[in-house]
Amino acid sequence: MHMPFSKTKPRIDKHHTHTHTHCVDLYYTRVTPSNQFDLLAEDFDYTLISAVVVGMFVATLVLSRLAANKTLNSFWK
Repeated sequence: MHMPFSKTKPRIDKHHTHTHTHCVDLYYTRVTPSNQFDLLAEDFDYTLISAVVVGMFVATLVLSRLAANKTLNSFWK
């Protein structure tokens, strides 16, 4: 059955979605995930993820500087 009028709205404060559909009948449901996929484990390594983020930031700065120098040198040739 085709439902021409359907609205779906995710909730910001909770981890579920409200769905409201109407055609001949009205249909409303709240959908929630079956697993707690967005919770971190008790032994999550915050030090490692912080080091990875800082390393990516430093690598981005270094590589953007190298790319700018390469572009500038190519204009001088």
